[in-house]
Order: sequence, then structure tokens, then C-alpha cells
Amino acid sequence: DLPPTVGIQATPISAFRFEGDSAGYQGLVELGETAVMDAFGFALQPIAGQWLDTDLFGADSAGGIRITDQIDEWTILELTNAIGQTHIASLDNLGNQNIWVMSDDSTTVSSPILWTDADTLHLVYTQQIDGVSTIVERNSSDGLSWSEPTEILVPTVDWAVTTLEVTDSIIANDERILLISGLNENTWSVGVATETDNGWVLSETPWLDFGRPGAWDDSGTKDARLQPEGDGWRLWYAGLDGSNWRIGSAYTDNLLLNSSLSEWDRSDTASIDTGWFHQTGAHTPLPYYDGSQWFVSYAGLHEDTVRVGRAIGSDPTAMRPIYKSPSLGDSIDFETIKGDEERTTIPLEASVTDTTTFGIGLTDISIDTERGFLYASSKLMPHIAVIDIRDDSQGDFVDRNYLDEEARVVLPTSLGSAGFRQVIPHPDGIHLIALSDSPEAVFLIDAREIKDDEDSDKIYDIQTSWLSTPVGGEEDAGERTRTSMGPGQMLLDSNNERLFVSNFNANTISVFDLTIGSGVQIAEMDTLGENPYAMALSPNDQYLIVSNYTGDVNDDVTHGTLSIFDIDSNSPTQYTLTTQVVNQ
Repeated sequence: DLPPTVGIQATPISAFRFEGDSAGYQGLVELGETAVMDAFGFALQPIAGQWLDTDLFGADSAGGIRITDQIDEWTILELTNAIGQTHIASLDNLGNQNIWVMSDDSTTVSSPILWTDADTLHLVYTQQIDGVSTIVERNSSDGLSWSEPTEILVPTVDWAVTTLEVTDSIIANDERILLISGLNENTWSVGVATETDNGWVLSETPWLDFGRPGAWDDSGTKDARLQPEGDGWRLWYAGLDGSNWRIGSAYTDNLLLNSSLSEWDRSDTASIDTGWFHQTGAHTPLPYYDGSQWFVSYAGLHEDTVRVGRAIGSDPTAMRPIYKSPSLGDSIDFETIKGDEERTTIPLEASVTDTTTFGIGLTDISIDTERGFLYASSKLMPHIAVIDIRDDSQGDFVDRNYLDEEARVVLPTSLGSAGFRQVIPHPDGIHLIALSDSPEAVFLIDAREIKDDEDSDKIYDIQTSWLSTPVGGEEDAGERTRTSMGPGQMLLDSNNERLFVSNFNANTISVFDLTIGSGVQIAEMDTLGENPYAMALSPNDQYLIVSNYTGDVNDDVTHGTLSIFDIDSNSPTQYTLTTQVVNQ
């Protein structure tokens, strides 16, 4: 009995709208999706959800960041800078940042953990010198000044002959135990180190070897962390399936530190797999159990870069990532630069907003020294390319379009594909003068609309007026020629007051006085030669020399000619043909 109502069905997506200041809207890009932008020469893959990102410590963490330990008010991190060097850093509860130990050209430091003993902080980490990996310890009373590193473990057992990494420190049976990741050539395993009267000693065999064939951890294990759970213990670790690292766990109610984990109940599947910002995998779990829920921070791996994520779950075999989700209106901003540092050309092929330009059919280039621009015109497209040829960077302003396209000026023409033969700066310093063949006219363009800024702009319809010129092949004067062309070229006199325009099919030269309004035609000179095109002034500026492309035609044989006109304002024969030079 009710009238029909409007229904709607919507599907939420995790995508960004991809839009460029100059390129315009390019579509939607899903998180984790790789968008290949062939027209611009780059590819991108948006990622989101990480809780700590590579910008936290600036350049020192530009290559990656992971949490390796947390104790009391300290969060211990491993940072990777842009050139791949790793550093050891800390965050306190107030957000204060400190870099404790830095790598250099001879020494690499990584994988730190921290424990406290009375009033002493013990920082233990991997140190590699000349390819030899050892575990060292430093002590501090305040977290600011540290003792010199003391070597406490060296790789002396078969399962860890290449690299050692300490991943956890626990107290079991009133003894401190270190959990160790050991690399034997290409295989990672987990072992333990116990403290004796003679120092720290590695277990002879792995404490946690890789899993059964086909399992998620059948090719390696590392990054172990041990936590009490009920009446037993749960070991969190990263497992390798041959391709990607994932995070899972194993449980036991009988902790045997001197035997392998054959009696442990391993999870059948990984608890933390790939995700939004870690398409390549996850490792370095840092678990916490409150008696009912597990909270795990972890390192999410995207190609070679790590970022920090979080997961939560009451069942350790089914953890749910908690993404720091982007919301409606969030944006990711970035900049691109064409070419590379070794390029020697300025490409004109580009997609600018809703237009694709090809840079073909170029007819002329001219320099505007006052504005620092170069103008390039094409006979095939109704565009004028404005190239920034002066670096105006100053203070906070970076001239990002230097030696690149500053703007693309689009003007109306009779034909969509018709373009311009020539563009030159107007003597008034405000306008540009553009020569069009369709319609046959000289356009005056308001150059004040072209801004020298960091964006590449597309500018429409900024012509202010135009000066008409004779049409092309529709009214071909003299001999009938195959080419239909109205105006051919422009030339300013030495005083920048008069503009000369060669009219190809009309066989004339138009003269405009630019000092009167927007310009007024004051003369038209007959060249007595076919198809005038190029022009030049005599050294004394009293004569205009015009090259007639076809020239003199006798019995279907052409002879190029030069027409020389008197343009001296004080001459009684001004704007008359004084000499004709014929090439025979």
C-alpha cells in the first residue's frame, strides 16, 4: 500500500582519488594497488595504516623504522636512513627522541633490546665490523651517556655462524635468558643464550627450528618474544614460508630452555600476514597480554622498508590488525620532476588537466627576457607552450618549473587542430603577439595571466584582441600555389613600434602601428613575388627584406626572389618596393 521509495546500494572502498595540480583527475587508486602512470613516467602505490612511519626521526628514519623492545618508559627502535645505515634510538613517554648508537662506514649496529637491573640500563644489540657479527652490551644510569660496548656473544655454533641478533631478555628459574636469532648462511633459527660464570653461552642447537614442510614457517624462524600465558608460555615469532615473513606463535606449559620446541604447540597458520602497508610481510612481534586480550606491535615490510603496525585479538592464532585508517578528506601529497639530472631536452609531450599535448609540428621559439620565459608554438595544436628558462628560487620559494613547462596557453581557433606559427613578446611588456593561420589573424594575449610559480598551469582564452590579416588559399593572389597559408611570419621594427606580417597566399606585407590602441593597420605592401615568408631588417633599419618562397614563376619554373621595401618614416617613398632580387 506504500508508494515506491528511492533505494541506494553503496560499496565502501579503500581508495584515494588520484589528481594532479596540472594533470587533473586520473582515477581511483586502491590501497596497496600499483598505479602505472605511463604518460608521466612513474608508478605509485599508496599505503596506509601504519602507526609509526619513516618520517618520525626525519632523514635518520627515511629508510624504515621498527620497535624492537619496550620497557618502563622506554620504547627502543631500530632506524634505517635513506642510504641503508641502521641506528639505535629511543622514545620516552613524553615523546622525546634520542639516537643512542649510530652506524658508520666501518660499524653497523642493529636489533637492540633493553633491560634494567637495579639502577642500571643494559642496552644489548648486534654490532658488525668488517662482516663479523657479534652481540655487545652497553650500560647507562640515565639513558644519555653510555659505557663503551663490551662483546658478550660471538657466532660459535652451527645454527648461527653468520649473524646473531638478540630479540628478548627473560627471567626463568631465577636466571636471565637471552633469545637469539641466528643465521646459518641462508636459514634463520631461534636459539637461547644463558649466563654462566664464564660469560654468556649459546645453545648448541636451535631452540626453535623451522616448521614442517608446507607450513607458514617452513623456511626459517626469527624475532622470538616469550610471554607468560595462564599456566604456560607463548612464544611469538616470525616465520618464513620461502617468500614472505609472517608472524605466528607457539604455546607450552613446560618451558624447557635446553631442548628444542618439539613439545610446543605451534599455530597452524600465521596470526599476522600481509596488509595495507606491508604487502611484503611482517616480522618483529612485540606482544603484550592483559589476561584476556593480546596486543602486538610489529614491523610491517613493504619491499625493503619497514613501518610499525598494531594488532589485537583474544585468540593469538587470529589477530586483527588495527590500522591507523585514513578517513574521508585525508590526502597524500607528493611532487614529481620530469626527466633526470642528465637530461638535455625539455619534453613537450604531456597530459595537462583534460588535454594531451604531443609537442609535434613546432614552428617557432622566442625568448621573453623580461619574464624569463621561452614560448614555443605549433602549427598543429592551438596551444602555446610557456617554458620557464630562469630559476627564480628565493627564500622558501622553489622554482620547480625551471627548465620545464610553466604553462600551456589554449586559445580559440577556427579549427580544433590549427595552431600558431609564431609567438613574440609585445613591446608594451603586458601582452604576447601570436600569429594564427586559422583564423588568419594576429592575436594579442594578456601575459599577466601567466604566473611564474611552482605549478604547471593550463590557461584558457586570455586573448584580448586581434588584428586581421588576409586569408590563405581561398583568395590566392598571383600564381596558384598548392599551399594554403594566410600569415607566415612577424617582425618588429627596431623601435618596437611597427609590426610587419608576411601574407603567404596574398603576396603582401601588412604593416601595423602598435602604438595606436591595440594596433592599427597602416599599410599593405605588394611583394611582386609569390609567397612571401621570412623577413629581416637592413643594418640601418631603413629597409625591410622579404624572402618570397616561390618567387618568380616563368613557364612553370620558379625562381626565388627577395623584395626590398623602403620603411624609413622620413622617406617620401615609404612602404614602396625599391628593389627586386631574382635568383636565376
